Amino acid sequence: MSSILIVGKNKKKRDVAVQQLLTERGIDPLDVTVVEKDPTLEGKQAKLTIGIDAVKSMQKKLFFKPLKSQQKAIILQDSDSLTLEAQNALLKMLEEPPNDTVIILSSPVKDALLPTILSRCIIVAIQDEEEPLSDKERTNFEDVLSEFRDLSVSKALTLAEKTAKDKQEALVWLEKAIIAARNALLTAIQEGNESAYIYLKVINTLQKTHTIVKTTNTNLRLTLEHCFLSLSQ
Repeated sequence: MSSILIVGKNKKKRDVAVQQLLTERGIDPLDVTVVEKDPTLEGKQAKLTIGIDAVKSMQKKLFFKPLKSQQKAIILQDSDSLTLEAQNALLKMLEEPPNDTVIILSSPVKDALLPTILSRCIIVAIQDEEEPLSDKERTNFEDVLSEFRDLSVSKALTLAEKTAKDKQEALVWLEKAIIAARNALLTAIQEGNESAYIYLKVINTLQKTHTIVKTTNTNLRLTLEHCFLSLSQ
């Protein structure tokens, strides 16, 4: 068996890479098992993590024989959402695998996974390109940036609640906010505006928050609340 980790911010590109691997290995769709967060749940019911029960269910299928192919595949979508307990259970699977199975992990980042898992995977990194903001996004984020200076506690908490519904979407939001802040910083510098110092603070705070969210299993909402409240001071 081989274990492969596909890393990249763009989920569509990761999905394409997964499909290419399945095609190259001649694995029929009937021999593919996908493990992911429940996409049918929304709001407060939405699952932000993949727990040990999902990994145990996956483990039961590990020793089934392929139906139509020489190999079968188990795909773990959003592997960065695996809890520590689930990762430890997955590690045992990677240590004693059957020969007719390939496990494919798909994740926007690799730092959220245990080093011992990374050491047992072939890592395929997808090059991510920074996408420019649309006119609508530029306007929306300019409004948000201008509000940061006088952001009330209630507005900061509301913004955090709205942004914290999904980890990956929160990361994308932070990345776009950083791009908008960089653009505002360049404009302020060119105009000799003293607000440049404020945008430097905003960029620094957003980047630190992005790193925390990206590389740890932090409480997403509390982390964003701290970020927005610190920017309003």
